[in-house]
Amino acid sequence: MKLISCNNVATNRYQLEIAVDATEFNAAIDKAYQKAKSGIALPGFRKGKAICGSRGWLYNSEKDEDIKIVNREVGRLNASLDDAAKRFPDAEPIVFLHYPPVYGHMACDGILQVLKERNIKRCYFGHIHGSQASKRAIKGEWEGIKMHLISCDYVGFTPVLIRE
Repeated sequence: MKLISCNNVATNRYQLEIAVDATEFNAAIDKAYQKAKSGIALPGFRKGKAICGSRGWLYNSEKDEDIKIVNREVGRLNASLDDAAKRFPDAEPIVFLHYPPVYGHMACDGILQVLKERNIKRCYFGHIHGSQASKRAIKGEWEGIKMHLISCDYVGFTPVLIRE
């Protein structure tokens, strides 16, 4: 840190101009966060939980464009889970997706593989609208993962409380 200027603006009041190297500043911010993080509580966020996710994709297809999208979304989901594990190593990751990973007879194998390999216990998703479409959405436990459909019309445009 370097003092650029110091101006007396009133009795016992000074205006300082300082310069700080970006690397030094970022390290100091990270150190302060690490020191304070155990005492930080945000209303609506549960300690011991890490919100993760990506857009996902509805199902696998042999089309090159669909394969590209699935691979990208798998990468995004893994990156989200990796970041949560790094920042909150003791937290349970809870996954949110736009598209359901399983719908009727269709499944997005890439996303499901990540959920299983990462031992995800809860997955919330939307995209499915209308009473007929919601009947084909997997709700409840699927291969050890609790699946929750939370699209706005399905839940009556009412926020869903995410509990233990």
